[in-house]
Amino acid sequence: MKPAGAVAILILLLSAACAGGPVASLPEGNAAAGDRDAMDSSLFEGWEEWQQILADPGIPGTDYDPQALTVNYRADADFQLTGNFLPPPGQRAADRPNAMLRQDSRFEALTDHISGHFGIAIVQQVYAHGVLLASFRLPAGTDGDALITAIRNEYSDQVLDVTYSRLIGADSSPDDTLFIFSDDNDGAQWDLYRCGFPQAWEQAQADKQLLVGVVDSGCWLGHEDTAAAIANPFELFPQASCDLLDGDRDITDTDGHGTAVCALIGARTGNGRGLAAALPGATVLPIRVGTENLATHATVVAGCMLAGELGCRIVNLSWSSATPSRQLSQMADSLDARGVQLVASAGNTGNADPRWPAACEAVVGVAASDRSDGLAGFSSSGDWCDLSAPGSLIGVPDLLRDNSYRLDASGSSLSASLVSAGLGLLASRLPEYDNAELRQLLIQSASPLSGGGPPRLDLAAALTLLDTPQISLDRPDSLEQQDFLTLAPALSGSVSSMELWIDDGYVMSRSQAPWEIIADLRSLAAGSHTLELRIPLHDGAGFVADGFSFLRRADSVAMPWSTGFEPGAELKMHALDLSDYPQALLAALAGAAGLDAGSDQAAGAELLDWKIVSGDAWQGTSMLRSDWEQRDSGPGRFCALLTPPVRLSGHALPTLSLALRWQLDQSRTVLLLSADGGRSWQVPEEVHGQPLSLSGDSQGWRQLGIDLAGLVDREVQLLLLTQLDSGVQSAGQFVELDALGFGTLFQPSQPTIGGLLLEERIVGAVPGHADLKLRLDGTVNVARASYWLDCEPFDSLGPEDVVTEAILGAGLPAVLELPPAQSGNRRAFLHADYEDAAGHSGPRFSLPVWIFDRRGDANADGIVSLADLEAFSGHYGARQGDALYEPFLDSDLDGMITELDSAAVAYALD
Repeated sequence: MKPAGAVAILILLLSAACAGGPVASLPEGNAAAGDRDAMDSSLFEGWEEWQQILADPGIPGTDYDPQALTVNYRADADFQLTGNFLPPPGQRAADRPNAMLRQDSRFEALTDHISGHFGIAIVQQVYAHGVLLASFRLPAGTDGDALITAIRNEYSDQVLDVTYSRLIGADSSPDDTLFIFSDDNDGAQWDLYRCGFPQAWEQAQADKQLLVGVVDSGCWLGHEDTAAAIANPFELFPQASCDLLDGDRDITDTDGHGTAVCALIGARTGNGRGLAAALPGATVLPIRVGTENLATHATVVAGCMLAGELGCRIVNLSWSSATPSRQLSQMADSLDARGVQLVASAGNTGNADPRWPAACEAVVGVAASDRSDGLAGFSSSGDWCDLSAPGSLIGVPDLLRDNSYRLDASGSSLSASLVSAGLGLLASRLPEYDNAELRQLLIQSASPLSGGGPPRLDLAAALTLLDTPQISLDRPDSLEQQDFLTLAPALSGSVSSMELWIDDGYVMSRSQAPWEIIADLRSLAAGSHTLELRIPLHDGAGFVADGFSFLRRADSVAMPWSTGFEPGAELKMHALDLSDYPQALLAALAGAAGLDAGSDQAAGAELLDWKIVSGDAWQGTSMLRSDWEQRDSGPGRFCALLTPPVRLSGHALPTLSLALRWQLDQSRTVLLLSADGGRSWQVPEEVHGQPLSLSGDSQGWRQLGIDLAGLVDREVQLLLLTQLDSGVQSAGQFVELDALGFGTLFQPSQPTIGGLLLEERIVGAVPGHADLKLRLDGTVNVARASYWLDCEPFDSLGPEDVVTEAILGAGLPAVLELPPAQSGNRRAFLHADYEDAAGHSGPRFSLPVWIFDRRGDANADGIVSLADLEAFSGHYGARQGDALYEPFLDSDLDGMITELDSAAVAYALD
């Protein structure tokens, strides 16, 4: 149906031509462009819609021809042109037919100038009765958008507007009798309806230059549905012999097989009789290679290669062989490499044995379906077959009687012809698509068969899918993300805008290319987050999206750092959902751990639900535990647990210690360490020969130690990578973790403590904080403890340091009092070393301490100066516990850094 705007334009132009309407009233001379555009707006209805089209032309192949431009000229055009641009002789405006349409011949010179300037061929011209236009055909590979902009800019005094040539279609269906008396379930051409050809014709038409080769038994050109419809190769290519069976130019079919295939693709359509073509408008080229359903591989290969040499974009081969051959495989690869798509029938053996060349990777192999949308009983089919299409009870020309038809033809030969026609429509609509992209579109949009088998061709769904926005987003290639994450989605279909959402909250949008987005993650807390790119659907009924979960990298912590997983403690470790990461990253992790990733899937973090639980812990009363139930989805699924980055600076002999208990059966947990921000991972060096690859049953708690002396002054992370077993053995498996710490001077496990507790971490000239009160918590086999208040410089015993020893027993208090050093503000560490009665040491525990002795000394350099005022810069508003909070900055000790604290510096300066 014609758009209302187009009808209005036509009526108005006819009125202007007959009555000397608005066109005749255009002013002479050069008006300003804006004034002229304003006057033009009164010339036709639909002006506002036309302005929207100029900004957004719509869908190529449906709304406009992407290889053609139309230029609308100004009635008051300036014909003083610069530069001597002309098309070649014989291709100029005056050489084109229908001079009666070019009554104002001045515009011919203008059209020639544009044609010669940009190397674009003239197609149509009208310079009469106020209609002033020329259309041009663009060479392949031309950037149409850039060309439109160039013409608008360089010919602003001559051109009203430049657009891609708009498409208009006839509002009619084929009147061929076998077609109009069919529907999607009955009639001789039910196959066209079932596959969505009528809907597809409304959106796509065959390119008149499209050539489809049918390598078969030839074609009888004397039938009413083939005469003047199927090409005579001798007339089209007089230099070639297309009868490879007899070596002459007579491709006459004596079997009927080739004629049937040719007619289904390109029958004479709109003649009120017989069949409607699946691909009307295209040129079907028959090439004869066999008769009585027999041909050699060599002859078939020669026929297909000849079709490619003669320019066929698609080659239909409704023949199949039970055996492969080198020549069939080479032919398929050669055609595909040259952009020629070969479609082959799957055969009619009724079994799953491969048929060739349908089973070749570059070939679209087609099985036959029936009216119940199941696999036809006679059809060959298997996982080597790509698609199915109707191939049962279909109308074809009958060679036994002139201009008559068989209405019960069956076979996968007919199915292949429908797929070839469907590919022809899509190739015409999408000239930029290569073979692989066309195959993917057909397969992705195909409809599943009842009872299984290759999906059935559905062209309506293919074109819907083509216009529906699609998005694909690559997953991150690193375990953690830091401040920014670059997102480069692959888009298809009609995309008008794209939105970025993080944790189900809107962040930003983009309404035009380039679609790449750099996501700012700096405001996100450390831990797991979700990210999604959404494309709103045109009908406002929702959106399509793709996204993933990611882990925001935690701020690094200073060594010593430890966690006992006691209730209320902040858990800075994160479970990773490895299912959202690329297979290559998982393979690298598995390779570093000595595991075989293979094609295993990554398990989501929900499979290893790490949680703090109470129980028989290594120390204290709680531990971190993960367990999982029986899984039947394949062996070797992976899960991971990651620590925050820890800085190994300021201390000698750094050591990692942790306690583990596990029941893994055939599963395995491996400890991995990274010292380069997670780019690479290694199994770390062991201490005292402890195993770092865990499997089976630990038979209770095991304490492991890792020597980090070789990584002094580096930043490290620990990763626990677990490969799950599947099946009945997976039920009841678990891993438990406790007492993880980055400290110094690790010794094998004898004495243990639950932690080092302080009432306050500020000590000094502060009311109520004259003493440092501490105690060991959860001691096991501890007989002696030593406490070292280590002031700068660290790790060396200086005059400001304080060392206290205690021998634990019934007569000693649990809380010890340590006098602090008294010489200005300074940072310190409180170290706790402990031994059992035999002198065996446990891992050192350390906590940061602030000695506060001089109000206003915000930078802890021992003096109060203007530098202390600068130390407050950017810290206002930080509260106790925040990353920017430090006690020295909180001079009034109210738990918040404000201007009152800077005032304390000013008072101290006085």
